[in-house]
Amino acid sequence: MDSDVAQLIKLIHDNPAQAVFYATGGGIQVAYQWIRWTFCEPTACLDHYNASQALTWLLTVPGASRTVLESRVPYAQSALHNILGQSTANYASVGTANSMAKAAYQQAAKLSPFGVSIVGVGCTCALMTDRIKKGDHKASPDQQFLCKDTTPDYVNPEHFSDADKTESSPQARAFIATHTGSVSRSYSVQLTKGKRDRLGEDAVAGKLLLNALATACKLPGDALIDNGLLAGSEHLQEETTEIADPIDALLKGDVQTVEYSNGNVVVDAPRGGKVYMAGSFNPLHEGHRGMLAAALTAQQDKQGQVEGCYEMSVGNADKGLMPAEEVKRRIQPFIDENLPLVLTQAPLYPDKAKIFHNSTFVLGYDTAVRLVMPKYYGGHDGMLLQLAGMSHLGCHVVVAGRIATDDQGESSFMTFEDVEVPEAITDLGLFSSIPESLFRSDISSTQLRKELAEQQK
Repeated sequence: MDSDVAQLIKLIHDNPAQAVFYATGGGIQVAYQWIRWTFCEPTACLDHYNASQALTWLLTVPGASRTVLESRVPYAQSALHNILGQSTANYASVGTANSMAKAAYQQAAKLSPFGVSIVGVGCTCALMTDRIKKGDHKASPDQQFLCKDTTPDYVNPEHFSDADKTESSPQARAFIATHTGSVSRSYSVQLTKGKRDRLGEDAVAGKLLLNALATACKLPGDALIDNGLLAGSEHLQEETTEIADPIDALLKGDVQTVEYSNGNVVVDAPRGGKVYMAGSFNPLHEGHRGMLAAALTAQQDKQGQVEGCYEMSVGNADKGLMPAEEVKRRIQPFIDENLPLVLTQAPLYPDKAKIFHNSTFVLGYDTAVRLVMPKYYGGHDGMLLQLAGMSHLGCHVVVAGRIATDDQGESSFMTFEDVEVPEAITDLGLFSSIPESLFRSDISSTQLRKELAEQQK
């Protein structure tokens, strides 16, 4: 390993960012050779490879566990489709690399705790080879490999034009992308044909990937690998796109979630399997903090260590979207206190469940009463269908009790057991209560707002 490579990787490992890598191609060299010689037809073809050398280098230098969350090589079409959630017309392209980086970023959010800086990396490359396949062709519809930009059903001479089989065939190309939520960067380069052998081209792509990762980690430019990386007329093309205001993007519906945690802004990467305390937080108060803490205690008894986060919808089922300035005002206390908060445009809990699968939602008695009101679902049957959908998505609702006053002016501590719930909903096992002994808070957000208004007069 070159000294400049080792030095850059050490800086990457010392950086707090964690990353997921997706790259089409052969992975480690041994696996690559086996796949190519087993499945490729006896003809010249565009053979996809990746910057697997970069991952080998990353894992070789001590500290890799601090950086690498996961790495995948979706070599088959079906594997890449599974990661991206859709098919793509051109596998060796900037667009595909960007899509892979975004998917890797969302996976990084699922694998990392709140408050950690995350990066998604995507890489797809193509070079020429005239290797001859050994043995019979064994590809089945489920073994379709990415061996040409136009993505044939499997590697077959009939799928290639005469130009693909001659000396004038396309040169080697590398496409690398990184995604950090609000910033996406892509890099592409066409390597001079015949300048390097296949391993040499793989090494160049690997170094470019390390540079891209270092840039995403906000390392200084003088730390990047530069000496003799590209030759002659080779030129690295770079493109950056940025979401200037994530809240504005959320209000426009361009992104699904915006998360604030430990100074990091995580965009469009929802984390399932957590405990979410949802509310309007107008204002944030000790009752909210205590309710989430109690819910975490209750859930840890059932499923072990689990993370908690606050969730606020910028949309309201009755009032519509919240103005951007009001959103920013309400999130500021969370930023000041370094409390994790995720914004959505999902006012109803069934909508939240579709975003945060396998999660637990903690809410107060008043909200629980509204949650089982048919008017918010277009009727009784709609309510049953939506709440059953929450259960199907692996979600659970934990309800904290509170003091409530009846029509006669009598006050009492009410829990979810006091709510009239159809038997069909009870049978779902969707709801449970936080015992009064574990949490009780008589703080009223309405009263706090009145007191604050009086102070400001």
